Amino acid sequence: MATGTVDPVEDPNTNPNPNDGRDGGAPVAKKVVVVMGPTGAGKSRLAIDLASHFTGVEVVNADSMQVYRGLDVLTNKVPLSERNGVPHHLLGTIDASVEFTSKDFRDLAIHVNRYLSLYASSGVLPSNLFQGEVAEFSLNPEIMLISLFLTFFKHSERVDCMIDAGLLDEVYDIYHSEADYTRGLRQAIGVREFEAFFRCYFSKKEDSKACRLDFSDSLHSDDDLKILLDEAIDKLKANTCKLARRQVNEIPPFLCCDL
Repeated sequence: MATGTVDPVEDPNTNPNPNDGRDGGAPVAKKVVVVMGPTGAGKSRLAIDLASHFTGVEVVNADSMQVYRGLDVLTNKVPLSERNGVPHHLLGTIDASVEFTSKDFRDLAIHVNRYLSLYASSGVLPSNLFQGEVAEFSLNPEIMLISLFLTFFKHSERVDCMIDAGLLDEVYDIYHSEADYTRGLRQAIGVREFEAFFRCYFSKKEDSKACRLDFSDSLHSDDDLKILLDEAIDKLKANTCKLARRQVNEIPPFLCCDL
């Protein structure tokens, strides 16, 4: 999921908006566009395309796995070279071993919003204005919700592309037999599916310092590893489809419309 703060774009050939705040009217509120949908639907690139049509727009990532550093292929982060110069926030910023929940996201957002609101209204840093608790600020957002349903993408082909792009190397780098796969980035779909494969690979190595070269060569010479790899990939494809279906079902019905 991705969000962008959209500044109103003014056409110099049109008359000034009577409500733009210059003639005593209420100022035009800045908009926030939320791009929401199931995994693999192309939300990140759509957000970049939308942001590229406006001036001063930035993208705030709200994907629970893209917020972590690492596994760029697995989490499908848009490469820097393909972001069209659009600034991104909360993309690859949290350490992979740290648990970062939606509550953490909310608490940080509330803290920052209070800080900025106080500074905007007073022109004084909160630390200089108060030594105690910061006063509450009320928000009256104008919200427009748009839901765009897409046909299910070919998740199988998407997983194959991720494998070709280096998914195995990414998981190899974070694999540890004693790691907790229920926290942080390791809980992402595409990590646990390969646990049996990597456990078998490392158990076959006499030297615990097995390198990626050995790992790549083993795929071409070990039938057991080939079987486990195929099973892991099939499991990843199945789990990706299940996740997409669950995410679609979790979208509130009142947000759904046929476009």
